[in-house]
Amino acid sequence: MARGRKSNSKDAGNAAATLLQALRFIAPVMKDKGNVRETHAKIAYGWLAASNDLLTIGTKVSDDIDSAPHYFKLVHALSNCGTEVSITQFDADTVIVKSGRFRAKIPCLPSQDIPISGPNPLMGPAGESIVEAIKVVSTLAGDADRPVLKAVCLGPNVALATNGYAAIGHWHGVPLPCDLLMPPEAVKAVSQCAKQLVGIGFSDTAITFHYEDESFIKCQRFLDKYPDVSRVLRPNFPYESAPDKFFESIKIVHPASETGYVYFIDGVISSHRDIEMKGAASVEFLLPSNSEGQAFRADTLLDISKFCDKIGFDDKERKMYFSSDKTTGVLMGLQPFKKQPKSDLDDDIPF
Repeated sequence: MARGRKSNSKDAGNAAATLLQALRFIAPVMKDKGNVRETHAKIAYGWLAASNDLLTIGTKVSDDIDSAPHYFKLVHALSNCGTEVSITQFDADTVIVKSGRFRAKIPCLPSQDIPISGPNPLMGPAGESIVEAIKVVSTLAGDADRPVLKAVCLGPNVALATNGYAAIGHWHGVPLPCDLLMPPEAVKAVSQCAKQLVGIGFSDTAITFHYEDESFIKCQRFLDKYPDVSRVLRPNFPYESAPDKFFESIKIVHPASETGYVYFIDGVISSHRDIEMKGAASVEFLLPSNSEGQAFRADTLLDISKFCDKIGFDDKERKMYFSSDKTTGVLMGLQPFKKQPKSDLDDDIPF
């Protein structure tokens, strides 16, 4: 027997638009090609949800449907509807979407074929400061050889990330009881979510982000040991204001670099250790204190530039420290006067 919303009213059109919005919320789980858990979304008991090995995302819906429609076919159908829409579950295998002269039969699976685990119970309040911190520190998360470094570490009051040669921390002020390691898929989903975060829950294996409309994003926790990033950050370093046009100069010479590094040497910012080499580009510059003779990855310098209201250089440990508002970080440089790196380990942070 057919069930669902079968009406040509304005309310039905609004409900269809709301369902389309809900479908887009769970999009981080979905894939055009993959197993059925990644191609079909579950609608049952007033919830729309999807799950894969890393993410489970759910949100409430008003549609009286108990099925698992093909996600992309349903999204495509609803995207081509006008204001008058009907959504009807014709049988266990089919949902029919109609709008004016448009009609689409959406293939479905039984809802029980798409198992969904529920969210972790809400354990405490959390707001946009958490989201902001995740966005900021994810700038430096990632290392292909060390998967744990792809994670963002949500710790007590501060979020941390490192790629092995740079590290960053951002104060969020939520007194979490332990470190929670988020996989990159969850970092992206939470960062891009436009809904208002209201709290966090977690277990030994998962983290759940709860939103104001009772939606949730749940992710698997990385259980690996995370590097002790906090010990390499120095919020009380004797910083100075970042010089005017410092990062602009780095951006100018960066394309000429053959190693990916820029060099602070002989009163210039240079693409090469030897500014007289063929192909070298340089900009005369009053270099910051203690930066003479050091070299740093140009792309990382540009990535962190927005967090560099203040900078400071340690010429003995070949480090650049940076700071702005709630953010602090460090970038390792090459050994002084080394012409080019022998490997990526030449500038690794010694965790």
